[in-house]
Amino acid sequence: APPAKPAAWLVEPPVLGPGGGGGPLALRLFPREITVLRLPEASLATLGFGSEVAALRLHVEGLPRGSSVLYGKSWPEPRSLMDFGHARLLTGAGPPEAGVWSAAEPISRHFAVISPEEVEVSVYFGVHSLQPEELGPQWPTVR
Repeated sequence: APPAKPAAWLVEPPVLGPGGGGGPLALRLFPREITVLRLPEASLATLGFGSEVAALRLHVEGLPRGSSVLYGKSWPEPRSLMDFGHARLLTGAGPPEAGVWSAAEPISRHFAVISPEEVEVSVYFGVHSLQPEELGPQWPTVR
């Protein structure tokens, strides 16, 4: 019998920009299948936990209209789809073909992408330093 198809694919895109190098990851998405994108363990220090707080951003190029982008709300690993919420598109007023996605909460290690069609996209993570006013009352600043 053929091996069972996984319920979700787990991929670790690179971190580009300060603290990261290389290029985007080419990734094939399949219709209505969940692809979970996780910040690699080796890159966790890039987020700057400690004296400053930073947020992970997911950069996706080639995402078709009707796709969903989610972020992980649990730490360190989500256990089910209930541990994901809808990510926010930060750039582009139109469709998310070349968008930057953000979690609604500052600290997240996972994103998930669901495409309505088979498509190849380019993905990578970027890190954005947060200012105290971006943290909100639930995130105390470290001094």
